Amino acid sequence: MSVPLPVDIDWELWRLLTDPRVHASKREIEEEWTLDDVLDAHAVLDAKDHADWLANRPRPKGAR
Repeated sequence: MSVPLPVDIDWELWRLLTDPRVHASKREIEEEWTLDDVLDAHAVLDAKDHADWLANRPRPKGAR
């Protein structure tokens, strides 16, 4: 399923702000985080999302 997003949205920022696993304010991210911090946070969220998907994906009957 895809959801259209406005093109002017700062997705790099708002993904972090709307994810319940990230505990930082808009001000903190904008003023205290480096670009590397933001990219690292996205990499961690991607890895956790993938691990969750692997753990919860449908498996054929009899598969481990």
